[in-house]
Amino acid sequence: MHIPAYAHATIRAALPTVPTSRQVGAVDCCLCDEPFGERAAVPLGPTPESGLFGCRECLTRLVARARRARDADRLRDAERARDESAEWEPARARHLARLDRVREAAEAVAELARDGETAALRVAWLLVSLESAYT
Repeated sequence: MHIPAYAHATIRAALPTVPTSRQVGAVDCCLCDEPFGERAAVPLGPTPESGLFGCRECLTRLVARARRARDADRLRDAERARDESAEWEPARARHLARLDRVREAAEAVAELARDGETAALRVAWLLVSLESAYT
């Protein structure tokens, strides 16, 4: 039986801290403590021949629980990301508006420089002021 990586912690948490000799000997399931009988014993490690063994039903139940917990975590993360994005949108709009005003001012300074009516020193000071505003 394949056990997905996201379920390992859930399964580890369900394992007994002090297993019985029957659980270690693959006679009883270490999760539900029922004899395996006709059911297959799924090795939980550390090797396929030693350690604890669980039944497919218990492992399927724990994997489903882990999947539900993972999906709920992902849903909470998505909701938090949406909330953070909604909080950021007004600040982003303000920042873009400021940048747009700086761009418009730069275009105005460029127009003054092209006309040749404004002294070069004055244009230089305007460009330095724009650079400071942009920064």
